Amino acid sequence: FFFFFFFQAEDGIRDAQESRGLGDVYKRQVLGADTRSTSGPIVANKNCIKIHYLAPNMYCCGAGTAADCDFVTDMVSHELELIRLNTNRECRVVNAVTIARNHLFYYGGYIGAYLIIGGVDCKGPHLVNVSAEGTVKWVPYYATGSGSLSAISMIESYYKEDLALEEAKELIVRAIEGGIYHDLGSGSNVDLCIIQKGKVEYLRNYVRKNKKEFSMEQSYAFPKGTTKVLKESVVKLADLKIEEVSMPMEVL
Repeated sequence: FFFFFFFQAEDGIRDAQESRGLGDVYKRQVLGADTRSTSGPIVANKNCIKIHYLAPNMYCCGAGTAADCDFVTDMVSHELELIRLNTNRECRVVNAVTIARNHLFYYGGYIGAYLIIGGVDCKGPHLVNVSAEGTVKWVPYYATGSGSLSAISMIESYYKEDLALEEAKELIVRAIEGGIYHDLGSGSNVDLCIIQKGKVEYLRNYVRKNKKEFSMEQSYAFPKGTTKVLKESVVKLADLKIEEVSMPMEVL
């Protein structure tokens, strides 16, 4: 399981008259995640990347099966790239939500990808939870994964609407630390991603936890020739014969 936490924060001054969009208030999305991936009781990776790129104005994380999360987010990213090329416009967050929701709903929950999509578009900041069954929730903050129980207690205790950027980053770190120290499926470091209009700041290993204090003196770097080569065969590409075989096209 993985642990992810997102919420939106905004500061600035809003005009008294009706809002005209992003010119009235400075808005952003702040995303965070730990860096431990597990395979049952085994820590498979201590410093994996859990905040996935979708588009220049949106990123995504999720809980569940690592391979499913990777492949689904890659698929959504490719679809968004085609939309940008065809329209010559910035993609909206609802585009990514629709693509992911339809794909997951089609498989009825058998794809283990529980996604949280965060981004800023022409309508402002958005944070959307997409479950593996294809259900969608638009939320102000969210935590999911095995460490979410510890994290959500910190979020609900200290979250407020007018959080400044530094306050938001501090709260995210405290929430993720709760998952790191109280959940075996979460651990290692804290990654942050700050999405603003026209700008993304990815803070890799923003906080490093559980540093390795001891290492064995024995080295695992073996000199060349340690393993004996029993047989060696070299084939030149020019000597290879390539045969082209035509296959009949199937008509569906």
